[in-house]
Amino acid sequence: MPLALASGLRVNYTRAGSGPPLLLLHGWGNSSLTLQPLADGLAGIRETYVIDLPGFGRTEAPKEADGWDTAAHARCIVNLMDKLKLDRADFFGHSHGGRIASYLAATSPERVSRLVLCASAGLHERLPLRLRVRRRWRRLLIKSAHRAAARGLLGASGPERARAMSEKYASRDYRAAGIMRPTLGKVLADDLEPLLSRITAPVLLIWGDQDEETPPELAERSKQLIPDASLIMLRGAGHHPFVDQPQQVLAAMRSFLDGVGGSSEAAADAGEPGSLRRGGQPA
Repeated sequence: MPLALASGLRVNYTRAGSGPPLLLLHGWGNSSLTLQPLADGLAGIRETYVIDLPGFGRTEAPKEADGWDTAAHARCIVNLMDKLKLDRADFFGHSHGGRIASYLAATSPERVSRLVLCASAGLHERLPLRLRVRRRWRRLLIKSAHRAAARGLLGASGPERARAMSEKYASRDYRAAGIMRPTLGKVLADDLEPLLSRITAPVLLIWGDQDEETPPELAERSKQLIPDASLIMLRGAGHHPFVDQPQQVLAAMRSFLDGVGGSSEAAADAGEPGSLRRGGQPA
């Protein structure tokens, strides 16, 4: 597996196939291995680059103690493209990778030809007031505990008590993040809603209607915000549609990357071809 130096990090990637370049960016907690089967299926029509994002797989983690935000990740991908002598490419981004690809498409449109966003992160959920208040209260409680521990106000066991509180209320991703916790906090704080309207590339949104991590409501909002976007909602699929229904995702991507069907919506049942709906109207 080749390595390239980008943004001061050794970045691992795999390259295969032939044709116009396609960069595939995986989700948080995954690696390039997650997307390799999808890349293999597209190698006949694209030169695929499957990248280990910073802190995952064989790519180094950000060296800054306070981590990277989404903009820093996007700069790293641009730097990698420069090293690979890729002026412009198609992109596939899943979850965290979709967040990065969306930011890149909005801020460096000259680098992105076509964009596939699969269960993409980047938009903040519109939660009921009760849940928003609860989350803010927990964040404030944890911050206050850590500050008090740092000042010695909680006694000798203060730091341990503050860490235990963080673990109790933290998400699964945060508990598993280790040295990537500052980066996770930064990217989760980024709200890409103001940027999505600036994406000029054609966009295909692929979502599972059973996705609990990036709910389908985010797909509908993304479609409304992105000027040239089409949506495929896969019935029965969860947060990893390319794992749950690989053939349907592969077929949709092949059609989209070939420039076919870019302005239509599709809703698909598991194991069956998608039924097309034009202009967002029911079939």
